[in-house]
Amino acid sequence: MLEATYAVYRATGESKIVSDLTEALRIWNREPQDSRLLWADIPATGSAASLLSQLAEAFGLHRLAVEDAEEGHQRTKFERYGDSNFMVLRPASSLRDGSVALSELEIFAGSGYLITVRHVDPPEEGVAHGWHSDHVSDSMRSEFADSLTRFRAQDFGSLSATYALLHRVLDSVVDSYGPILDVLEDAADDQEDRIFSGAPISSQEIYTLSRSVLELDKAIKSLPTAMQGLTEYSHRANFSDDMLQNLRDVTDHVQIHVDRLERLRSIIHEIFSANSTLIAERQGDQTKKISAWAGILFIPSLIAGLYGMNFTHMPELHWMLGYPFAILLMLLGSAIMYAIFKYKDWV
Repeated sequence: MLEATYAVYRATGESKIVSDLTEALRIWNREPQDSRLLWADIPATGSAASLLSQLAEAFGLHRLAVEDAEEGHQRTKFERYGDSNFMVLRPASSLRDGSVALSELEIFAGSGYLITVRHVDPPEEGVAHGWHSDHVSDSMRSEFADSLTRFRAQDFGSLSATYALLHRVLDSVVDSYGPILDVLEDAADDQEDRIFSGAPISSQEIYTLSRSVLELDKAIKSLPTAMQGLTEYSHRANFSDDMLQNLRDVTDHVQIHVDRLERLRSIIHEIFSANSTLIAERQGDQTKKISAWAGILFIPSLIAGLYGMNFTHMPELHWMLGYPFAILLMLLGSAIMYAIFKYKDWV
């Protein structure tokens, strides 16, 4: 979905989805201040700068946060800008070719509005596991509309409803890391089983897995700090116990993902070390075999070389059995050398 979408929610439980920002703001402005919530979902295409400029003017968004959202390439973080908060998430997707692709999601959250700016979405048909904004946004808009009744007795236009929606977006991104980690752990366990069964694998396989883990690490490693900032703000904003519990649940999931990533890094390190050892041992065995066969073939080569000098006076040169004797000497010498190397397990 490359078009911007705007969902206007009312405290009555009604919602309206439009594709024009001017119309969305008109609908939002005519609602009572404590009964409205606008979710603007914008892809970072050519028109994003113009749309963000209008939203910044309407909601007083800080220019530095707007610049970050326009440019992208941001790390995962949570920042406060007066009455508006700015959060950056790095959703991840496991593609059908086995690689991991990162997206980027900038979020503005304030009283009565939530703005999401999407960067670098992979093609939906290429996503095997993980997060893709198209189907997530579509389903989340309808699910959130169905759950608005819980806010009717509250100040709907306050931060409570906004951060309930933010929690849903955040929770969907964090939960999407789980299936990707499952795929990476299965791949790591498979490589580990193959390594410890004594079968070396190609370094390319290990590096491909390591690269995928590093990509996912970019998305997850800064999440604990971002969640800490969001949780601290939630306490200062006196959010409900239910909201605080939801944020703690997301934080727990983040920590689980961090721990799983650490285990994956350890496994990959062990795989790389064990594979290098197996390759070195195999090369050592091959060197021994080459050396042994070179030693075995040295005896016939030496005898053949001596008799090939064509000197006039050579031992047994005119003897009728000289040729069979030389062949027998070659075979006997080679057999003795083979027995010695076989005893030392070199061949």
